[in-house]
Amino acid sequence: MTAILACSRFPLLTVALKASISSVAGGGLMAGIATGLRQSFENEPALKHTPLKLLGLSLANMASEHGDAVRVKSPAKENQHLMRTLEVEHQPIEDPSIEADLQHLKRHLDLKTEGASGISVAPALEMPEYQPKNERLVVSIISGSNV
Repeated sequence: MTAILACSRFPLLTVALKASISSVAGGGLMAGIATGLRQSFENEPALKHTPLKLLGLSLANMASEHGDAVRVKSPAKENQHLMRTLEVEHQPIEDPSIEADLQHLKRHLDLKTEGASGISVAPALEMPEYQPKNERLVVSIISGSNV
């Protein structure tokens, strides 16, 4: 299924989107992404009944050496409510996964990122239901610049 999503930099972007993954701290970025994608899918007749997975990731270990920007015990209450309403799955990520993500981004994309940004790659590397395949595009949001 093809979705047409608008954004400021690319006015018309056509993708076969099946999942979006982002880190969660206070939850604002994930809540905003979820709201935009759910509204886009709801308002596009061809996509109205197309399943879309939304996954928010956080640190499993608050003492982690990675992810200062996402070192919070839980998202803000308002964002928790939005993410539940928008059916965002929430999952903690362990340090070995974060380390593997950062190495993968550096090795394959020559991209140096902080742990908080890099954690969004873990599901695409480790979880079959989030791995990109034919007819399934998975978007990992890499944000932040505290390197």
